[in-house]
Parts: sequence; structure tokens; C-alpha cells
Amino acid sequence: MAVVELKVGMHCDRCIKSIKKAIKTIDGREAFDPLNSRYKQSLSTPAYIYLTRLMVYLCADMESYQLEKETNKVTVTGNITPEEVVKALQKIGKTVSYWGEE
Repeated sequence: MAVVELKVGMHCDRCIKSIKKAIKTIDGREAFDPLNSRYKQSLSTPAYIYLTRLMVYLCADMESYQLEKETNKVTVTGNITPEEVVKALQKIGKTVSYWGEE
């Protein structure tokens, strides 16, 4: 399991939202948020349960992520490479450097 620590500019809530979305979509595995009421209302119960289980399976490589706005630090934990995280963040136009690198 890897812990990827990066320095990424985040200046506002919109930046944070786009960074979270980019992290959740690493390798095209867009996260299905089972708590989102939009999904609960639009799916039958069996389909909802199936998609919830599928989301857990597809996102198993990334265990967690944390954003610290005060220090511009992004930490991602799981079976992922730093290059995957950097690529996802650069794709949304963020300047990324490894934590501790000047």
C-alpha cells in the first residue's frame, strides 16, 4: 500500500471540489456515491445494491484521501502510484509537486 503526498494549489472550495473529483476518477473509475439521494431515487433497490457493491469493488485500489487547504497538501492512500495521482490532477490544470520538494 502506498501513501502519496503531493503539494497542490487549492485556493477555494471550487478547487477542492475539482481535486476531489479528479482523485475519485483515477484510471476512469468514477466513484458512485451510494449516499447521494439522486441515485437512491432513480434506481430500484436491487440495482442500487448492485451499483453500491460495484463501486466498492472498482474503488478498492484507493483506500482514502485527505486534502489540507491550509498547507496545500493532498494525501492519497491505497494501491496506486504517485504518477496516477499526478496525472489526474494535472489533467484538471493543477500544478503538482511532491510533498517536501521545493
